[in-house]
Amino acid sequence: MFSTVKTTKSFGQRYFSATPNANGRAIKEIKTYLLKDRVHLRPTTVRAVPKKRIIKKANEKLQVGQVIMRKTLPKKKEGLPEYLYGESPFYTQSNHGLYGGFFPYTVEKETASKGKTRVVRKPHVISKDLYSATLDAKLHLNLVMRVYQTIQKEGGLDSYLTKNKSHRIKELGPKGWELRCKVLIQQDKNLQNYLKGHKNVIIDKDGKPCPVFFELDSYEFKVPKEYIVNSLYKLEKINNREFDVKLITDDKILSMMEKFQLPISFYTIEKFEVDMANIEKQLEEATLF
Repeated sequence: MFSTVKTTKSFGQRYFSATPNANGRAIKEIKTYLLKDRVHLRPTTVRAVPKKRIIKKANEKLQVGQVIMRKTLPKKKEGLPEYLYGESPFYTQSNHGLYGGFFPYTVEKETASKGKTRVVRKPHVISKDLYSATLDAKLHLNLVMRVYQTIQKEGGLDSYLTKNKSHRIKELGPKGWELRCKVLIQQDKNLQNYLKGHKNVIIDKDGKPCPVFFELDSYEFKVPKEYIVNSLYKLEKINNREFDVKLITDDKILSMMEKFQLPISFYTIEKFEVDMANIEKQLEEATLF
């Protein structure tokens, strides 16, 4: 099984270290090493034999147009919609973190002597505890450094997960899709609880329900009246220190907002209006192919 026994003396001037101290230590304490003979590779290895049999058996059963199913199907989460792009069968650890669509890839490094070596480049994966304001919890996630930088630019984990662009949904992966669904469900619950205490609720131009706090001259404000009054009071007190809050009445609110150049559209609700005349006109002009 083993070849001849060799000692450090028989290696001649070839040492195991470049430092003189280590070389001197090797000469004083002579150790013996057993060198194993190289086993020549056979044309078919042990692993290749059953794989060939499986492929041969599969070719016999398959027919044209038949769909091959995987051995393990992805587990469906109860109460959550199915992820459109599915799980990755190649880089399976990306299914359990935020990898942003990054996968390992191979490159060939060329030396000065035109020698080529194949190197595998893997994504830079880190572990972080990210806070979700909607879920009010810290989530321990494995994610790529590029995704972590994007989360910081977006302003948090929730804003990164809830972005509606198709590219963002594709790069989320199964784990990101699961977190996105949980965040959206919780946001909807928080909105319903917020709207329970308001009697007057209007659908804005984006199709979202918005509560009306007070009305003034055909304007419907989406912020409390005290908030606007305090803002106007602080601005007026810069020039007039003896100014009193009681002087800001309902008749003066709009004029003072124009005076300090506060945009009324920022504080009011733009209603969702459907122009039925325009829709009927477009339907008449439309032609069916």
